[in-house]
Amino acid sequence: MKRKYLIPVITVISLTIGFFVGYFTNADYSNANDNSLKRPISEIKRDVFNGSEKAYGELRTEFLEYSQENFLFWALFRANKFKDRDAYVDVYQILENSYNSNDYETFSLEGMDTLTKKIVVDYLKLAADSGILSADSLLNLKNENVVPR
Repeated sequence: MKRKYLIPVITVISLTIGFFVGYFTNADYSNANDNSLKRPISEIKRDVFNGSEKAYGELRTEFLEYSQENFLFWALFRANKFKDRDAYVDVYQILENSYNSNDYETFSLEGMDTLTKKIVVDYLKLAADSGILSADSLLNLKNENVVPR
């Protein structure tokens, strides 16, 4: 009688273990792009932390489409630690888009608190100073009533 239940019990246990192993193994991969990443997100973050431009691009692609605010830390980190000109623009765009989430086509600092506005403009200036012409153009478009001095 005991052998009769042995195979079904082993099957159920195997399926349960397989489910949990598969679930927790994939938990480290981003699900934002249907697991389009070839390696764990934690590995990509580690590489960004160590200065990899390629990994920063991977992380940007993964986060910016779905979760810009979650990417803000990495943009700030890369901008401040590595003086990365693309990260300067990312910081500007993430903060600006977060305040103007209904209209991604226009760039406006209106409605921002003074400190955030200053941070946005400072990073935009850093981007312009590093040679990004679009940042320089955006700085020129801001009127004096909006841009803090």
